Amino acid sequence: MDFIHVFAAFMDFMQTFGAFFVALAVTLTIVQVFFSYALQVIAEKNELSDSAAFIAWIPILNLYPFVKVGGGNFKTFVFGSIGACVAAVVTVKGMAAMGVDGVNLSLVAAALALLGIAYFARIAMATAQRRGLNKWLGLLALVPVANFLIYPYIAFHDGFKPPKKLALVLGLLLAFGPLPMEIARLEQLNKTTQEIAQTDRGNGVTIGQSLQALQATREVGLLVAMVAGLDPSDPDERSKMIDALDSAQKKLDEHAEAINDEVYQTLQGLLSVQSARLAKTSTDDMHNAAADSPEPSPAVAADPVAKTDVSLESPLQIAEGAPPASR
Repeated sequence: MDFIHVFAAFMDFMQTFGAFFVALAVTLTIVQVFFSYALQVIAEKNELSDSAAFIAWIPILNLYPFVKVGGGNFKTFVFGSIGACVAAVVTVKGMAAMGVDGVNLSLVAAALALLGIAYFARIAMATAQRRGLNKWLGLLALVPVANFLIYPYIAFHDGFKPPKKLALVLGLLLAFGPLPMEIARLEQLNKTTQEIAQTDRGNGVTIGQSLQALQATREVGLLVAMVAGLDPSDPDERSKMIDALDSAQKKLDEHAEAINDEVYQTLQGLLSVQSARLAKTSTDDMHNAAADSPEPSPAVAADPVAKTDVSLESPLQIAEGAPPASR
């Protein structure tokens, strides 16, 4: 796959998901604020220290009150996590040194992720149970979207507590502070992408024009495939074929300079085949119609004015018999 195909895929990805990533970042930030507030309240109701309730608003550090409200030992959690990572690295290197196939970092990472999920599930279940709720409700706190409702419910089901003012201000700054930078970075990435699209490839054709030509070849290929499946003897389908062939030829000619010569000739050949099929069917229909038409009456034959000039081609015949434009 060449650069143009890779860049085209990247541009499609950015156009499709760029705005989505911004919306996702904002949503996750709001969820983080709700989670921090709920964690602060749970820490206070579990009679943890004020410092633990304050730390609940600080990302990463809030793992401490999260583990503590579930009855876990934070030192065990930290050293256990470090030990698991070290053991994973040693295992991967040892297996690689012995030439054992099938063991790679992705599998080890997946195993560590499963261990982490199991541990946090136990903590969440214990948190719900210590708050007087069914422990299985705590398991839902690890489910995306559901945790947006479940964790606040665990915190507030038996009473409301206001957030700590200083902690709330700090939490909002930490949560929403990076957002402008992330959005600006995304906009810069889009700007850089557009600048790359204006770069000349060395033959007078920009990368953007090459991308448009690539899209045009795809559309022409789809139109040819559609035409190949239509029956030119059917009037409705013949009309669709004429429109599709005309549209495909215009697209091909419009981007002729940017399309690879071999691709152009291939598509032009396919269009010619379908145009010939359409013209042949039209000619056969006219011959059949002429053979089936009745002889003119003597009155019509004697009156030259009454004769119809059948030597002129109709617009439909001209469109059907028009050869494809040459390169």
